[in-house]
Amino acid sequence: MLAALLLRRGRLVTTAELVDAIWGEEPPSGAVPVLRTYVSRLRKVLRAGSDAAGSPRVLVSAADGYLAQIPDGAACAAAHPAFPLSAIADELRHSHDSLDAFASSDLSTDVRAVFSWSYRALTAPAARLFRLLGPATGPDISAHAAAALAGLPGRETRALLCELADAHLLIEDLPGRYALHDLLRLYAAERVRDDEPERERDAALGRLLSWHLHTMDAAQSLLAPRRRRVRLDPPPSGCVPLAFTARDRAHEWCETERANLVAATHLAATSGRADLAWRLNSVLWGFLHARNHLADWRDASPAALAEARAAHGREGEVRPPGVLAVNSGIDARQPWSGGMY
Repeated sequence: MLAALLLRRGRLVTTAELVDAIWGEEPPSGAVPVLRTYVSRLRKVLRAGSDAAGSPRVLVSAADGYLAQIPDGAACAAAHPAFPLSAIADELRHSHDSLDAFASSDLSTDVRAVFSWSYRALTAPAARLFRLLGPATGPDISAHAAAALAGLPGRETRALLCELADAHLLIEDLPGRYALHDLLRLYAAERVRDDEPERERDAALGRLLSWHLHTMDAAQSLLAPRRRRVRLDPPPSGCVPLAFTARDRAHEWCETERANLVAATHLAATSGRADLAWRLNSVLWGFLHARNHLADWRDASPAALAEARAAHGREGEVRPPGVLAVNSGIDARQPWSGGMY
C-alpha cells in the first residue's frame, strides 16, 4: 500500500484504486475495513519514525481516498530502505506553517484544490465549523467544546461533526472526540482567515477558551472544594460549560482534556486575552499540582504571567495562585490571598 501511495505521492489515491493495487480483481468482502486498518497502522509507523513532536502527518484522508504528502527530498528518503522515517519528518517540518510547498499547477496534485473539493461540497454550517476549527490548537476537540466554538446546541454540532467526518475533513479517533490532520488544520486556518469576519473569529475563540475555563473551574469545585476559586465573568452567549456531579467524572475530564487545557492557556496568551490566560493557568494549578503534572503547568505559566503583567502594568498586580511560587522557587503550597473569593 505504501508503494502505491508513493508512486502517486501528492495525488488523491481512491479507496477503490488501493483495493485494486493490494488485492487485484478478487478482493475479499471486507477489503475496505481491512484497508482502513492498514492505513491506521501505517500512520502509527510514520508517527513513530518521527523524531520531532508536531511534525506534519504524511498520510492524509481526503475525499474518497488518501494523499501521501511527501516533498521531493522526503520521497527520496522514503524510497530508500536505509533512510529512517525521521528523514521524511525533517523534510515535512519545513512546510509546517503553510500549504504553499504543496501547491501545483496540476489541480490533481494541488493540496488546496483537493481539499477545496470536499470543503465546497459541505453545507454552510458545516463549512463554518470546519474553518473555525483551524485556530483551535489542541490535539483534538470534544463535541461539547466544538459546540461552544460554534456557538450552537450540542445536537446540531454533533450532526455537523458527522458531516465533516463523512467528508474526510475530520477524524473521529475516539467516540465524541475529533481531530484535524495537520494539512487540513492549515487549510482550515487559511479558510477562517479568508472567509470568516474577524469579529466572528474572535467571538468563537472567546467561547472556546471560556468553555475550557468554566468547565475546569466546575471540575475544581469537586476535586478541591476547599480551595479558594478565581472570580470568573459569566460565560458568553453560546458557551455552555459542563457541570459535574461526581469527582471521578471531573477527574476523568481533567485528564482527558489536559493537553487541550495547556494549549488553551497558550492560545489565550498569544491571542492577547490576558484575563483568560492567567485565569486558565490559575484554575489548572490545583489539578496539575495534585497529579504531579508540574511540567505541564510550568509550560503554560510563563505565557500567562507575561500577559497578566503586560495587561496590568506592573508585576504582581495580577497574580494567579502558584505562578510566582513555581517560577521564583517559593513553596507552591503557600496560600495566596489576592483576587479570590
